Amino acid sequence: MLSTVEDRQKTYNLFTTIYNRTLDTFLRQKGYAKGMDPTPPRPIPMYRDWDLSLLRRLGYSEIQSQIWTLPMCPSDVYRYSIEVFYRFGLGTGSETLMRMPLNQRIAIMYEVLDSCAEEMDSSGEKSCILNVVARK
Repeated sequence: MLSTVEDRQKTYNLFTTIYNRTLDTFLRQKGYAKGMDPTPPRPIPMYRDWDLSLLRRLGYSEIQSQIWTLPMCPSDVYRYSIEVFYRFGLGTGSETLMRMPLNQRIAIMYEVLDSCAEEMDSSGEKSCILNVVARK
């Protein structure tokens, strides 16, 4: 799912903790003893300073990053992510979800989103992505 974005010692998209907590609780209540496996907060390897250093090691010297605020509320960004990315097989950080058939995984993601969308949107936080441009 949408992840937190860390840039210049500031963390964005903290509302993802609401989704992750709700998803973990849902999975446990439905009998998936390990919940998200690993449980939140789980490490998200994207969008961290060391990721940009990987680009330097690959030979990119001109690297710029910028936070872009999306013109959508958090729940709409999640809905978009489910439809555009996850429905077509993009993996998640949850081993529990990844062991499920794709249609079941998508149904669970929507059910969880429906149950926590109002809380996510009322956080007042804007959805953001990290835009990275790199040239050799």
